[in-house]
Amino acid sequence: GRACGVPLPAQTEAEVVALIDSMTAHSKASQLADLEAGKPLELEWLSGAVRRLGADCGVPTPCNAAAYACLKPFAAGVR
Repeated sequence: GRACGVPLPAQTEAEVVALIDSMTAHSKASQLADLEAGKPLELEWLSGAVRRLGADCGVPTPCNAAAYACLKPFAAGVR
Protein backbone atom coordinates (compact mmCIF):
# COMPACT_ATOMS: atom_id res chain seq x y z
CA GLY A 1 0.00 0.00 0.00
CA ARG A 2 2.73 2.44 0.92
CA ALA A 3 4.46 1.89 -2.43
CA CYS A 4 1.26 3.10 -4.10
CA GLY A 5 1.02 6.15 -1.84
CA VAL A 6 -1.47 4.86 0.74
CA PRO A 7 -0.57 6.39 4.13
CA LEU A 8 -0.78 3.23 6.26
CA PRO A 9 -0.13 3.56 10.00
CA ALA A 10 3.23 2.22 11.21
CA GLN A 11 1.61 -0.67 13.12
CA THR A 12 -0.41 -2.01 10.16
CA GLU A 13 2.10 -4.68 9.15
CA ALA A 14 2.44 -5.99 12.74
CA GLU A 15 -1.36 -6.07 13.13
CA VAL A 16 -1.82 -8.06 9.91
CA VAL A 17 0.92 -10.53 10.86
CA ALA A 18 -0.64 -10.92 14.34
CA LEU A 19 -4.05 -11.61 12.77
CA ILE A 20 -2.58 -14.27 10.48
CA ASP A 21 -0.65 -15.82 13.37
CA SER A 22 -3.87 -16.03 15.41
CA MET A 23 -5.60 -18.22 12.82
CA THR A 24 -5.94 -21.91 13.53
CA ALA A 25 -4.62 -24.68 11.31
CA HIS A 26 -8.23 -25.28 10.22
CA SER A 27 -8.83 -21.69 9.05
CA LYS A 28 -9.70 -21.33 5.37
CA ALA A 29 -9.83 -18.39 3.04
CA SER A 30 -13.24 -17.85 1.46
CA GLN A 31 -11.67 -18.41 -1.96
CA LEU A 32 -10.52 -21.89 -0.86
CA ALA A 33 -14.05 -22.71 0.31
CA ASP A 34 -15.37 -21.60 -3.09
CA LEU A 35 -12.72 -23.64 -4.91
CA GLU A 36 -13.57 -26.76 -2.89
CA ALA A 37 -17.27 -26.25 -3.63
CA GLY A 38 -16.64 -25.77 -7.37
CA LYS A 39 -17.99 -22.21 -7.23
CA PRO A 40 -16.68 -19.27 -9.25
CA LEU A 41 -13.72 -17.57 -7.60
CA GLU A 42 -13.20 -13.88 -6.82
CA LEU A 43 -9.80 -14.34 -8.43
CA GLU A 44 -9.63 -11.11 -10.43
CA TRP A 45 -10.80 -9.00 -7.46
CA LEU A 46 -8.47 -10.59 -4.92
CA SER A 47 -5.32 -12.24 -6.27
CA GLY A 48 -5.59 -10.45 -9.60
CA ALA A 49 -5.83 -7.06 -7.90
CA VAL A 50 -2.76 -7.75 -5.77
CA ARG A 51 -0.85 -8.78 -8.88
CA ARG A 52 -1.90 -5.68 -10.83
CA LEU A 53 -1.29 -3.23 -7.97
CA GLY A 54 2.11 -4.76 -7.29
CA ALA A 55 3.08 -4.37 -10.93
CA ASP A 56 1.76 -0.80 -11.07
CA CYS A 57 3.72 0.19 -7.94
CA GLY A 58 6.90 -1.77 -8.68
CA VAL A 59 6.41 -4.30 -5.87
CA PRO A 60 7.12 -7.94 -6.78
CA THR A 61 4.33 -10.33 -5.78
CA PRO A 62 5.75 -13.74 -6.78
CA CYS A 63 3.71 -15.84 -4.34
CA ASN A 64 0.49 -14.12 -5.29
CA ALA A 65 1.34 -14.37 -9.00
CA ALA A 66 1.93 -18.12 -8.60
CA ALA A 67 -1.36 -18.59 -6.73
CA TYR A 68 -3.16 -16.57 -9.41
CA ALA A 69 -1.70 -18.71 -12.20
CA CYS A 70 -2.65 -21.94 -10.41
CA LEU A 71 -6.23 -20.79 -9.71
CA LYS A 72 -6.91 -19.18 -13.09
CA PRO A 73 -8.19 -22.43 -14.70
CA PHE A 74 -10.80 -22.67 -11.92
CA ALA A 75 -11.89 -19.00 -11.90
CA ALA A 76 -15.30 -19.73 -13.45
CA GLY A 77 -15.91 -22.66 -11.13
CA VAL A 78 -15.96 -26.34 -11.88
CA ARG A 79 -19.17 -28.14 -12.63
